Amino acid sequence: MVGLYLVFAFIVPATVSQYLSIKRPANLMREFVDAKLDKRWDLWDQPPHERQAQLNELFPEIVGSPLSGDSDKLNKAIRESTSALENNLQKESIRPIEEEIEAKYAFIRSTYWFNPLSIFQNQLNAVAQTHYDDSRKLSYR
Repeated sequence: MVGLYLVFAFIVPATVSQYLSIKRPANLMREFVDAKLDKRWDLWDQPPHERQAQLNELFPEIVGSPLSGDSDKLNKAIRESTSALENNLQKESIRPIEEEIEAKYAFIRSTYWFNPLSIFQNQLNAVAQTHYDDSRKLSYR
């Protein structure tokens, strides 16, 4: 009985965890940090007409706005709305991180049939609403 307890409580979860860390190492969120730092400064270093083109692509409704005739107001609007382009960069950098995390959780779910401790832990997290899926639901509200 003690042997079964050791196998299902320690050996199987540790083996699954070790395999997961080898197959899919921890994400250091480099893409997110790069978008936050390097790409952000690259964006600000661009001339206003390039940022304007990116804003026009992101928000097509501004193409025929009354600001397009006044260059001073247009440049001020571009400077003040460049943060929208920064947000877009961050959203694009988060997408591969979320896909990687989802792949990890798919692997963990596939081990449920022989990893009862993981089932118990994830069910307890779901009841306490501290599971990964619960945090994603809250962040998309």
